[in-house]
Amino acid sequence: MAAELEYYDNLSDYNSVKSLYDTYVDGGSTASELSDIQSAQPYDMWALRAQLLGDSSHLSLEVLKEVANKTDVFTEYVPF
Repeated sequence: MAAELEYYDNLSDYNSVKSLYDTYVDGGSTASELSDIQSAQPYDMWALRAQLLGDSSHLSLEVLKEVANKTDVFTEYVPF
């Protein structure tokens, strides 16, 4: 019984940490981040770059690939 309670306590802790982590990935919304990138125009480049840099340590691979493929907005040196 004690092992079962310990398991559920640990599971609860894990879920709390995962929930917190998920709020950081892509600024809290991968779909929103992807939409911002996909709808960006060349004149949006610096504002979008600033937004991405703000979320940079928590960007998903999906978002990073989308940025790399958005060559009409980001020249090859701008994302870095």
